Amino acid sequence: MQVSIQERVADAVRGSIVRGDYAPGTALSEVTLAEELGVSRTPVREALKQLATEGLVHVVARVGTFVAEPTRRDVVELLELKELFEGLAARLVAGRADAAVTAMLEAASGGCGAFHEAVVDASDNVKLQLTYRWHMNQMPGGHPACDAGDHARVLDRIRAKDAFGAEDAMRDHVRSTQRAAMREGAA
Repeated sequence: MQVSIQERVADAVRGSIVRGDYAPGTALSEVTLAEELGVSRTPVREALKQLATEGLVHVVARVGTFVAEPTRRDVVELLELKELFEGLAARLVAGRADAAVTAMLEAASGGCGAFHEAVVDASDNVKLQLTYRWHMNQMPGGHPACDAGDHARVLDRIRAKDAFGAEDAMRDHVRSTQRAAMREGAA
């Protein structure tokens, strides 16, 4: 399947926003993006419209397009969804994890973002993966810092094939991360 120019542009700009190359509030020039990406303005304009529907940019009529600046409420809502999505993913993984999956999760358990992404990927639920990424792309700064000890508890439940225990452990972990982020003023 061939990727359209608009999709390629959207992927490039989305990646730059998610990585933090463009800070919240940054103006995005269609002309500059078109030059940087070696395309005309039309696919850039269409890509920016797509990114607006994803909540990554907002368009101000007759002014321009800007990288979205999530509010505290946005961050709280995203963290609430993160808890649900990752808890579900952990439950699904525990129900079907084999030695290869647990080994992959163990390898990823040292990094917060890597572990959470690995659990969602291992869920083997494409709709969950797509929905999770769509929402987490809106999270400023990506994954908040977290306690790797919590990852061990989640992994223990997954190894034991305790689906609901894995879900509870992951949800507890995300909630504790959320509380820490709120105390630090990150949200």
